Amino acid sequence: MVSKIFDILLGIKKTSQITKSASVESVDKIVGEITSGNINPVEAYVMLDYLSKVTAEALKNIKPATLDHIQKEGENIAFGVQLNLAATKDYSYEEDKDWAENQKKMSIWKNAMSVREKFLKDLVNEAIEAGQATPISYTSSIRITPKPLSN
Repeated sequence: MVSKIFDILLGIKKTSQITKSASVESVDKIVGEITSGNINPVEAYVMLDYLSKVTAEALKNIKPATLDHIQKEGENIAFGVQLNLAATKDYSYEEDKDWAENQKKMSIWKNAMSVREKFLKDLVNEAIEAGQATPISYTSSIRITPKPLSN
């Protein structure tokens, strides 16, 4: 019943201010509904992942319009939140000979590290399969990656 997630998020419509405590409260409510068994955790994960991706893309796409609006209208506050603008610079470090030389050396070292990491991973996996002690310690974790079944 993932519609409960939307019901919880709709609570923001009733407020004039978005606060840290409101965010924490929404998260706690969603997690509580899942842990109490009212929302299927798999459905919730898929829906929240989807919302995260959609909102991230929407934010990226509306950034130019938002900047334009702030610069033209001077309005940068909504729901008790102020959007602050900060200019950043992108530097072309590669134009500097010393930087480029150091970058090349770093690239060589990174490649060497990657080769060594693969070698060590293979050693660990072989030791595990053989039931032997591993040459280095490791931890295991599980990653969740949503993958649409069809498009």
